[in-house]
Amino acid sequence: MLLNRTLLIRSPFQHLTGHSSNAVRQSNAAAIAEGVGHHPDHVADALMQLIAEYQEKAKELLPQYDKFGMLIEESLDIEDPWRTRKALATTLRLLSPIFSPVDVKTFFDLLITGEGLGDRSQSVRSEMLEVRTACKLLEP
Repeated sequence: MLLNRTLLIRSPFQHLTGHSSNAVRQSNAAAIAEGVGHHPDHVADALMQLIAEYQEKAKELLPQYDKFGMLIEESLDIEDPWRTRKALATTLRLLSPIFSPVDVKTFFDLLITGEGLGDRSQSVRSEMLEVRTACKLLEP
């Protein structure tokens, strides 16, 4: 059976990574990790999807302007999606035991150049450190 590469996160799981309930976010992370675990040849694909989603949610929250250059007031009230980033980091932590050496390098690139360790949320930074520790334990 061939795994649809977008099935893991895009549908139906994508909206659950930002759910208001921590239990739902944790369960979603575990479900994604377990699903990928059944298809280890798709770990790299899943890792790339998770990193892309993290980078999208980590973008700076800038005010938005309309076509006349006027500030859109609602854009000032956008909530930081730190819960989603933490859920993605949790998914990475749960996946880390099946990372290949190439996957570990890809993850470390996220930490360093993708600024995973410099996330604006302490909670996300802590979870990223947990993944780093798990990857470090994988080294021979």
